Amino acid sequence: MQAKWATGVGVVSASVLATALFCGLALLGNEARLRNDEWSPDEPDGADD
Repeated sequence: MQAKWATGVGVVSASVLATALFCGLALLGNEARLRNDEWSPDEPDGADD
């Protein structure tokens, strides 16, 4: 019974960590995109070459 409980805790911890990591990456990506838009609001990267 204890092994099942430990496995359940591991699964929950893993999914919480995965969710936090995913949200963190999404926020970082969104922040980078916003900053990039501030630098060049109407041109994609490399358009000014």
